Amino acid sequence: MTAEERNTWAYAAVSVLTGFAYLVYVVVQTRHTSIDEFGFQRPILVAIAASIVLSTFVRPPVRAAQKDERDREINRHGEFIGFFVLAVGFLPAFALAMFEADHFWIANAIYGAYLLNAVSASTVKIIAYRRGL
Repeated sequence: MTAEERNTWAYAAVSVLTGFAYLVYVVVQTRHTSIDEFGFQRPILVAIAASIVLSTFVRPPVRAAQKDERDREINRHGEFIGFFVLAVGFLPAFALAMFEADHFWIANAIYGAYLLNAVSASTVKIIAYRRGL
C-alpha cells in the first residue's frame, strides 16, 4: 500500500467519522429541541474544523518524490469524479436557497454535499488503487 493510498483511506475514514458524529449530535439535540430553535452553527463548524484538523494530522506527509505517475493519475481521476458529485450535491442546497428554506437545511445540504464528495472521491481512488484505472 502506497503512502497516497493510506492517505486516501485516512481521509475517507475521517470524513465518515466526523459526518457521523455530527449527525448523531444533531439527532440527539433535535429530540429535545425543535429544529427552528436548534443552534446548528457551532456544531457544523466544529465538524468541519475537526475534519480538516484530523485529516491534516492523521494523514502522513508524502513528499513529491514519493508520488509516481500512477498516484497522480489516480488522484486526478478521483478528484474529477468527486467534482461532479459535489456539483450535483450542491443542486439541492441551491434549490433550498431559491425556495428560501431555513438556514439549517441549506447548511446541512452543503455539508452533505461535501461529505458525498469526500466519500465518493476516496472510494474511486481506493478502487483505482486496488483494481487499476
